[in-house]
Amino acid sequence: MKKNIVALFWLAIVMGLLSTGAHAAPQNAEKIVIDAAAYPNAKCNDNTQATYYVRGAGANGAISGTKWLIFLHGGGSCASDEDCAERWYDRDGAPDGNTGFHANMTTTLDAEKNFNGEGILDFDGVDGLANPGSNPFAGFNRIMVPYCSSDTYTGSNTTSRSVNYTPYVGTTVILNGEPFPISNPGNVIPPLASIRFSGRLIVEAVIDLVMNGGVRSGIKPKNSTDDFVIPPASAADEIVISGSSAGGMGVIRNLDNIASIVHGYASAVKVFGIIDAADAVGVLPDSSITGEPDYATSLFYQALNPHEVDQSCQMRYPITASKLCFSGVFVLQNYLETPYFVVQQSFDSAAHGGLTAAFIGQLMQFLPQAKAESLAVQYIRNRISLGALALGAGVSNPQHVGYFIPNYETPKHQLMVEDEWFFNSPLMFSINGGNDPRLNSDTQSTLGLPRALGCFRFKISGQGSGCVNSGDAKVINTTYPSNPLAASFDAQSSTLTLPYVRLSNNTYFKNVVVSLAPLGVVVVGDPAVGGIGNLNEYILSNNVLKLPFVSVDGKIYERVSVSSPGIKVLSYEPGVL
Repeated sequence: MKKNIVALFWLAIVMGLLSTGAHAAPQNAEKIVIDAAAYPNAKCNDNTQATYYVRGAGANGAISGTKWLIFLHGGGSCASDEDCAERWYDRDGAPDGNTGFHANMTTTLDAEKNFNGEGILDFDGVDGLANPGSNPFAGFNRIMVPYCSSDTYTGSNTTSRSVNYTPYVGTTVILNGEPFPISNPGNVIPPLASIRFSGRLIVEAVIDLVMNGGVRSGIKPKNSTDDFVIPPASAADEIVISGSSAGGMGVIRNLDNIASIVHGYASAVKVFGIIDAADAVGVLPDSSITGEPDYATSLFYQALNPHEVDQSCQMRYPITASKLCFSGVFVLQNYLETPYFVVQQSFDSAAHGGLTAAFIGQLMQFLPQAKAESLAVQYIRNRISLGALALGAGVSNPQHVGYFIPNYETPKHQLMVEDEWFFNSPLMFSINGGNDPRLNSDTQSTLGLPRALGCFRFKISGQGSGCVNSGDAKVINTTYPSNPLAASFDAQSSTLTLPYVRLSNNTYFKNVVVSLAPLGVVVVGDPAVGGIGNLNEYILSNNVLKLPFVSVDGKIYERVSVSSPGIKVLSYEPGVL
């Protein structure tokens, strides 16, 4: 099981490397250290002052105009001292370590950043192609915020906590059930005496700089010596906050707060977010979410203050009584009021690897490993494909939600940060395998990611080239056919279809259709029924069906038990072993 997940991870990396082409003239960005006097709490894990990279929309990277694209870089996170120690001493971020590495905890030493080839940050598309693609944000000034806080941009620490990670060197720590040896060859990485988590404060500093005209760049407009940059102020001005992976979760955590800061300066400015590869579309239905793991992580970051948690969610679920508002998934689906666009591969080896492994482990209680692996991946593809439809369910204007959900065969992580994936997403069918082969001739939509984003931007701000069809802002590149584990009930015929069922005598059947007439007693949320990772089960002794998931008219119900004296088997096929 572990080898298969690792293989998928390696495949994603290799395919990403193979897809990178030769790039033309660089789009060098200027590295700026955030002013410590003005923003003393914009600090990295190791207490170094945070930075940003800026390249304007004008000639040679000069700041021009009042539209801004701000990108939060990703890189996993650490949620325990063992985790952070492994991260601190991991020099290169290779697959032999956990997610993230040393550079995600400190100010980098790189003097230059090139936005060419960097997907959404690249203004002119894929070099060397006759049709390089069009970036809907080509006329925006661009800022990239390096990730150095390891907290998915959640924490607001104004002080550091003393730590000593040196004793971890030479030991092996267990993270997410996997062993990771910690070493420091040549002692090239210095000891860490204290740690802080201030990602939210870094984001707030950058937004404040944009809105107060304080962005500094080595390239001044019109060769001016004046550092002041005209800030966004009117309804024609836009602030787009985007991010991938941990940066995508950072957008979820900060978007409503960012909108509040922006509108505190200028109420007319348009603000919206783009969330890539955050694994928050909704594999788990809301009723399965408790917020407890997210709360535990926030506790480690010392990020439990009410202002650090979504405000509208707290109105329904006060954090003194519930942990739900600490869940980025729950907030994204129900409480993020600022317009947002979600980009999520239906099966992403990095984002979904841990969840896939957990499903496989549960299914292997009933099924052989190969079958369990296949069903787990199919289940995730289906849930992600359909999960987009639930986005914005609780917000005041669901039309302020857009998405691009492709079903690429390659389990690519972060579609927005490489030119070939961002600009030419429709071409991925021929370049990298396109949709999962089980979709057969149902190839992906010809609608690409930039076009979908451009349409969404037009809907929200009225800017850009416009839309032929407003539905272009909501794209599922072929919904994965079905949930391979969920039962479905047809009320008209009173029939229940079970893709897989296990009898209590440990025999198995598939594609079972039963009649439920009369329907009998139905209990939703029955604690006696197993959840995700369990098969449908029929208890012979008392004529009860236990169904982890049941789909009725497109709505999913969890942990359903059905006790019906009228159960009659209409058709079935031999088992799955």
